[in-house]
Amino acid sequence: MERSDWSTGCVRYTAKDKAALQKEILESVAALMLRVWMEISHIWLAYIVSSPEKLLGDIDMHICRAELQDPNAKGNLCHWQCVFWTKDNLTTKEGLHVALDHIRGFISDIVRPDERKQLIKDGIFKDKHDVMCFLDTMQTFLQHKHLCRCYAMVKNWDSETEEQKLICKVSNN
Repeated sequence: MERSDWSTGCVRYTAKDKAALQKEILESVAALMLRVWMEISHIWLAYIVSSPEKLLGDIDMHICRAELQDPNAKGNLCHWQCVFWTKDNLTTKEGLHVALDHIRGFISDIVRPDERKQLIKDGIFKDKHDVMCFLDTMQTFLQHKHLCRCYAMVKNWDSETEEQKLICKVSNN
């Protein structure tokens, strides 16, 4: 890989060697980044389950697994599939409303308009502009990218034939 210039003692690399070295560096950094990401994810899950803030209410049980959607996709960070059992009484209309209110399934739900003033007061955000920058960033990073697994075959109800079409199962964020 390296070629020594004996007169100067310098090591020179070809363009091909440099590309191979860059690839090795990126692969070694990726392993470290994944380890850090997994550690942060475990801390975040522990916080959700046992924090005094009770982000999802009182958690009775939970099960989680780490998952990668497409190992060949760039920027494909590991994410979690989780099921949380809460102590919310889902048999009452009020209990169901409380449980569903914990779910933030859309980007617009991450920071709801009625919560912004309190989050600014609590020091989570500096001002309204900071909130909007945060939501813009979430729009960039949390976009749904279509993969073969997100499509479902459904009957086209607008058609008089038995025509079926593929539609994405993910709601439009």
